[in-house]
Amino acid sequence: MIDYIFDDLEMGKVEICCDENNIGSSKLAESLGFVLEGTIRNHVMVNKRVGNMRYYGLLRNERKF
Repeated sequence: MIDYIFDDLEMGKVEICCDENNIGSSKLAESLGFVLEGTIRNHVMVNKRVGNMRYYGLLRNERKF
């Protein structure tokens, strides 16, 4: 999907967001080279709990694969 976004759609950046308690998604984003760009507080409701949302970004020239 990332190759499609960069190569076929010619976009310059891909973003991923996840609940800050979703450790698996955070680790996946980081393993793919995404950089944590910020956290939005009280941004998402999960299981009747308000939580923070992490935003990760990957620029075309940062792509490792």
